[in-house]
Amino acid sequence: MKPTPRQLTQTEPVDDWIAVLAVVTGCRRTFETAFVNESELDAEGNYRMAEFVVSFTYEVSGKTYNDKYKSGSPKEEGETFEILYDPHKPRRNNSSGFPAPIWMRLIGWVIAAAVVLGFIWLENRFER
Repeated sequence: MKPTPRQLTQTEPVDDWIAVLAVVTGCRRTFETAFVNESELDAEGNYRMAEFVVSFTYEVSGKTYNDKYKSGSPKEEGETFEILYDPHKPRRNNSSGFPAPIWMRLIGWVIAAAVVLGFIWLENRFER
């Protein structure tokens, strides 16, 4: 089964993207669904589904690229599937779909806020 391709915007041309085989290198449940029992119902009466993070590699011109995507079902290591990659930026592919974890984004925002506050503090200190 192929992964769900990420949604490309209308302005991204994919006509010249090139097909290549990718290989599954790992699969694990997401942290959010690590303890989900698929036979249990949630508060709204829907079945809770596990999500998996699938790691994969592909090779372009002798260079190996790694990426991840989320899947509703587990994948076996060594399983292959076809992806499309951008020949101008081979790291971009249509199967990538794993955003940075929330803790990484939170750390980024905290660092950005600290830098801004640091500049404000320095500016106020030297105005006196």
